[in-house]
Amino acid sequence: MSRTFHFYKINVPNDADATLSRLGDNGTVQGTYSLGGRRGDQFFSDFRGTITPLSGTLPQQSDSTTGTILQRNTTGEITGVYFDINGTGLFYGTDGNLTKIPDPSPATSRLFPSAISDSGFIVTNGTAEDVISPNGDITPVTAPEGITSFGLSGISDKGEVVGNYRDSGDINHPFYERLGGSAKPFDVPITPDPNASGFLPLQAFAEAVNAAGAIVGEFTDGVHEHGFLYSPKTGEIDQIDVPNAADTFLKAINNRGEIGGWYDEFDNGTVRTHAFVADTRHIPGINSLGTALGDNMITVLVAPHSHGEVRDSERIFAAGHD
Repeated sequence: MSRTFHFYKINVPNDADATLSRLGDNGTVQGTYSLGGRRGDQFFSDFRGTITPLSGTLPQQSDSTTGTILQRNTTGEITGVYFDINGTGLFYGTDGNLTKIPDPSPATSRLFPSAISDSGFIVTNGTAEDVISPNGDITPVTAPEGITSFGLSGISDKGEVVGNYRDSGDINHPFYERLGGSAKPFDVPITPDPNASGFLPLQAFAEAVNAAGAIVGEFTDGVHEHGFLYSPKTGEIDQIDVPNAADTFLKAINNRGEIGGWYDEFDNGTVRTHAFVADTRHIPGINSLGTALGDNMITVLVAPHSHGEVRDSERIFAAGHD
């Protein structure tokens, strides 16, 4: 299906390469950027576009626990992996008030969080593929029928998860699952690039899901990466490509139906990576908030823009929220 989208580049200090991993309902953005030769420095951007560096190191706790922060939500909760005198595991909560889950099999794998929703749901990978609810209940996720190798990548405020599994031909396929339900695989239609050599498989990856059940991810056509937006309610799948980009990766969707990720482009022979957000709220079935178009939204709609044009982040975050 062909639709028009508006794309907006997120500027970070020194025009560094950047990726985007989370897009809040209030226009906040989280991601990583490379600065001073390092890669993977975390950042936070408020709805005005103010960039704040974030530390990935868990401050040492009163019981001498140390760790690495892997995920944050917009309500201040954090989750990651910890180390203490008893071993390692997964933690979640707020700094100084953490819940720890010991790794059941640290010698063979590592328990780690893949995502945390703003309502406090967490999905885990590694030694266990589980959903941890806001009250601490742990629910194992059931793999698609006949599948043993799978992983989880995203979770909504309602506890719906998305993940990916590999078939007998080692090809990746996405699926979604409502909390306590059964896995529902879906396929993304892929047209091979005319220049595809067969070296890269044609496959898709689900990355994130919102409270309306809308799912974003990416797929490869054998040469390039493309984003996709899937609405299980309507069964429609949109291909999302940033104009003039070599590759587009979709990693986040908020409950308003705005999406984000990053794209690669060639700049004088060098591959540059830029974070972006895009407005897709005009697509039926992906906005779970029921907010009227233009009300309390980030200004991807009210700032002047052209169809398909990539604009800088100061044009996005020009207005506040009620």
